[in-house]
Amino acid sequence: MSESSISSATNFDASKEETKESRKSRLFKRMSNISAASRRSIASALSPVRKDIKEEPIVEHHEPSRETIRPLAVEIGDVNIQFPDTLLWKRRHMKIDEQGLLVLSASKVDNHSKVIPKRYPFTEFHSPYVPGQDQQELPNNYKTPKTSGISEEEVRRAAQYCTNLLMQYDHPSYILSTFLPPSLRPAHIAIRAFNLELARIPDASSSAPVRSMRYQFWRDTITSAFDLRPAAQPVAVLLSSVLTSLRQQQARHGSIKPSLNRSWFLRLISTREKHSANAPYPTLTHLETYAENTYSTLLYLTLSALPLHSLTADHIASHIGKAAGITAVLRGVPLLAFPPPPNHHNNTAGMGGSLDTQRTQPGAVTLPLDVMAECGVKEEDVLRYGAEAPGLKDAVFKVATRASDHLITARAMVKSVQGGGDVGHAFEYEGQEGHEYGDSPDMPYSGEGGRDGRMDKSAQQREEVERAFGVFMPAVSTRLWLERLEKADFDIFDERLRRRDWRLPWKAWWAHRRRMF
Repeated sequence: MSESSISSATNFDASKEETKESRKSRLFKRMSNISAASRRSIASALSPVRKDIKEEPIVEHHEPSRETIRPLAVEIGDVNIQFPDTLLWKRRHMKIDEQGLLVLSASKVDNHSKVIPKRYPFTEFHSPYVPGQDQQELPNNYKTPKTSGISEEEVRRAAQYCTNLLMQYDHPSYILSTFLPPSLRPAHIAIRAFNLELARIPDASSSAPVRSMRYQFWRDTITSAFDLRPAAQPVAVLLSSVLTSLRQQQARHGSIKPSLNRSWFLRLISTREKHSANAPYPTLTHLETYAENTYSTLLYLTLSALPLHSLTADHIASHIGKAAGITAVLRGVPLLAFPPPPNHHNNTAGMGGSLDTQRTQPGAVTLPLDVMAECGVKEEDVLRYGAEAPGLKDAVFKVATRASDHLITARAMVKSVQGGGDVGHAFEYEGQEGHEYGDSPDMPYSGEGGRDGRMDKSAQQREEVERAFGVFMPAVSTRLWLERLEKADFDIFDERLRRRDWRLPWKAWWAHRRRMF
């Protein structure tokens, strides 16, 4: 073999080795360049490429940096804000910071202010809105009604609990809620459920200290509900939601008058506690006072939640409430005189008992003592003979007549107002707490009345009665029960008096349509 051929072979081998070395160096260099990439990218880079498959470009996805998604601070400027807790207007500088929080600080104009900046999450506020031009103290006014921190699901469950409570223990109130405006029904249900919880306390415990603790619990519950910090109790949750809604409505209309009177709730608690031992009423007047402080107060609360603060409406509600309260005492006479046997299968026993729970104290007769003395009725005879007790029907007749008189008075007042007249007599509770009416201006003209575009007194009263008529509907159920008592010859122990009246929905609809009960 010639030297040239040997030399060319040697050069070929050398070039081949150099090619291998260069390939290795390029491979390691490539691996070092892609070491920071993902395993998927490395695998795709090292895997052989098939010629029959079209190679698609590799798209790398980079996570966006925090700086690119961070919101920018927004300077809104100086605005006037009405705070929901005090209903006071204050000048504040508003901005939204980088964290999405609403920041309220001192106004830029007031350099000497010592206002501490406060930050609020937007979840604590409803949507701000601009009030009407006549309600603005200055331009750029915004109202921010703060929520009570209760979720909609909690309110829904609380409303369902209170509704079930009415269906089981106060069916007439459940039926009559149909004739109330939809916006008033949650307040009506909460108020009536609150009354039922108080009425069930004596049935849950016969111990006076335990009853006092339960009543004190409800005092604390009402206080926390009015502070929009409700306890974990369905009635308190629903009541707090109602108060929040009413305060928002007040803020929209620029009203500073309280929507619901806390003292009326406390009066209801104190009255229920005072009569929790089921002692007889000294006189028929004392029974009327009890009815005024309980059932009439329930109607006052419902009217104030409408909202309606009216002397005429409260006056009519007072008579209807007294009739309903006296009737409720009559209906409870058989249950208190002869308590039913305990219900061992009651699934509500763990929730504080029910109205069918056995009382440990002996039977009691809660008819007024002056009426019993006048009719010759003895408590011992009632507990021994029941409906056959001498003079019992006469005593029941006298008490039922007083309830019927209040219904007749309320009916005559409504008819007189609807005819353009007056109620006919003064309201005996005018000027007391919760019944301060003052010299309120006439209502806006709505089709009849004054010459200057305002309602005169008769037209205003007629308008108020029209708005409040749905609240007066307990007069229908009270009248139906008194009619049944009359048909039973005032035998308070007649079993038919304890049954639900199937005529109530029809009678209530007819009375509401005619605006006459």
